[in-house]
Amino acid sequence: MLPAKMHLGPALGAVSHNSSNFRCSNLANFSDAKQAGRLIEAIKSKDLKTLKRLLAKKPNGLDVFHRFDDGLEKMTALHYASLSGYAKIVDELVSAQADVNVVTPFDEATPLHLACQYPNEVEVLQMATTLIKAGAQVDVGDHSCCTPLIMASGMGHLNVVRLLLDRGAQLNSRACQESYPLSVRWSLDNLQLSEKEADEMVDPFTGNSALLQATREHHMPVVQELLKRGAILNIANKAGNTALHVAAKSESRTIYSDPEKPSERTPVAGHVGVVKALLRSGAILDARNKHGETPLRRAVDGIHEIGEWSVSFDKREKEATTFLTIMQLLLFAGSRPTNQDSILSRLLEAVPKRRQHQHVNELIEKVAKMLIMAGGEVTSEMINVSMRHMPSIVGLLQRHKDSPMSLKQQSRLAIRRYARKPLFDTLHYVHLPSIMRQYVTLEIL
Repeated sequence: MLPAKMHLGPALGAVSHNSSNFRCSNLANFSDAKQAGRLIEAIKSKDLKTLKRLLAKKPNGLDVFHRFDDGLEKMTALHYASLSGYAKIVDELVSAQADVNVVTPFDEATPLHLACQYPNEVEVLQMATTLIKAGAQVDVGDHSCCTPLIMASGMGHLNVVRLLLDRGAQLNSRACQESYPLSVRWSLDNLQLSEKEADEMVDPFTGNSALLQATREHHMPVVQELLKRGAILNIANKAGNTALHVAAKSESRTIYSDPEKPSERTPVAGHVGVVKALLRSGAILDARNKHGETPLRRAVDGIHEIGEWSVSFDKREKEATTFLTIMQLLLFAGSRPTNQDSILSRLLEAVPKRRQHQHVNELIEKVAKMLIMAGGEVTSEMINVSMRHMPSIVGLLQRHKDSPMSLKQQSRLAIRRYARKPLFDTLHYVHLPSIMRQYVTLEIL
């Protein structure tokens, strides 16, 4: 059973539903519906000439809901044009006084919501500009409290995100309800999944802000823009994942939404650039989600999980390298694994046995040494694991187990632990020359 919905208070940017704005079309007369049908056909065929001729007759069917052949949701002409990315037709309909804030009966979506989900950003920007100039509300939520800003961020539409923020969209609004793709919902309804498996199948939508959405889909420019505007870094979604958790490892919804259209990213992936941006902004390093995982633990799990997907050898190798690089970044920034995380053992189990993975093995060895020097108890079990998978670090493990840390090692750990930002940036505030900062950083790390 999935956990209960989170309560999202106004302090974190909760948004209202559209229910009070819903306009029922049941009172529309036959001529309205007939006229609406003509409008729909002109829109579906992108027949701008016919559309203009129909609009010149001042039809009463502009805001009548119509069920389209390609979906269950009822929409008005403006909804359909926005969803389909017909920017010129949106402009014509708005000029004819179509209601820009009318909502669909089930999803409670406005034309602006639907426009922000269209893939082509040029068309989206044109449609959003037209709708907003005509009075479209930029900060209203649909049935899941999802705002146009959250949708545009998830799609990576940087200029649309800027437009919405400039027009007053709440930066830290959060979704309050799940909105799973149909294939995922079928799995949740028909398969015996644990709560953690359900959370991992597609990272929960409930509690996601624009920053979390952009992070999950690896839209680096949008992440940077949201951070620059002051997005709250450490908001957690229903699973307890912050943006740093999601940047370290996540599954994209795009892999479930359209099976015929391959996703641009691997199913399980991390993003080095986003991790760096979040660390520079001061993200909490070792926050735990509701399953007890830190970003560091999620990264090492990603190395295992990518092997479970049907992706090419080259993609698996590339993504494993990404996860290992993220682990290095987190450790350099001061992330500290505890014994309960079993990160070193988990990492060593990921050592591939095929020779083609040699450079990945070398990177695993480098990260393993960093984990050893990061402190924490070394157990006999860890030594046994390393003997099976990576004999080259057995000596280092044994020495670390048998001998207490030196004062120098203790000092290194203390500096790493309490430096709030990446160490090289922190040393800037003691006014050392750049070359000296590099030396001190390398000496301590």
